Amino acid sequence: MSSDPRSTRPPRPAQPNRLRLRPWLRAALKPPAQATAGVTLLEALVAMILITIVVTIITPPIFMAVATRVSNRRTEQAMQLGQSEIERVRLLMSSGLSDADITPLLPPEVSGITPDNIATVPAPTATCGELPPCGNANQVALTFKPADATVTDDRGQRLFVQSFRDPGERIGNPATGPLFAFRMGVRVYGAEAMDATGTPKAGLETQPRALSFTTGTGSRGVAPLAVFYTELNRGSSTGGLPALKDYSGR
Repeated sequence: MSSDPRSTRPPRPAQPNRLRLRPWLRAALKPPAQATAGVTLLEALVAMILITIVVTIITPPIFMAVATRVSNRRTEQAMQLGQSEIERVRLLMSSGLSDADITPLLPPEVSGITPDNIATVPAPTATCGELPPCGNANQVALTFKPADATVTDDRGQRLFVQSFRDPGERIGNPATGPLFAFRMGVRVYGAEAMDATGTPKAGLETQPRALSFTTGTGSRGVAPLAVFYTELNRGSSTGGLPALKDYSGR
């Protein structure tokens, strides 16, 4: 009796239920709903609030840094301009020219002023033109302005110079002798110190303010940007040594 070959085959393993796995696979492969959803209104509002807070925090320091840098730059320009005026007078004193030639080019004399109280010369109250020296110590000259004179809003960049000197010391005759030494002062004001007509404002100060952080022009409207006081003399003039001793001993 022959046996059935199928009876010797090993039993077939049980097949998984494909119908039961399909829903599970579809659920696993389906992307989450949040991945395809847009930004909600609440999230947008929170983002806007955070951006506003950050901008509010960083904006004042930026404005302060920019304003301080501009203010310091203007002060540096004023100092250079004041030093240039002193060097101009120094060259005149060392040029060897006669009093008749250099006196009209020197800063105006303030009677009754000594080297010790030259800082008490009042602030300017008028203007005299565009180049020093002025004819009176209470005047300022427009010494610096932008190269492009057609700019209508260049008043903010202008600088005005007030220069003056004491009667000084003369060689020989105190009234008619050649001028040997004197002490001069230079004050440089910004455009903020002038009104719309170019006239110095009332109540201007004579001493500069210390450099500091600022968010605007600060005290530049009433105080000079730079102030210099220095003594000049003709060191090589005959009879100059006794005159210098007399002047220094005051």
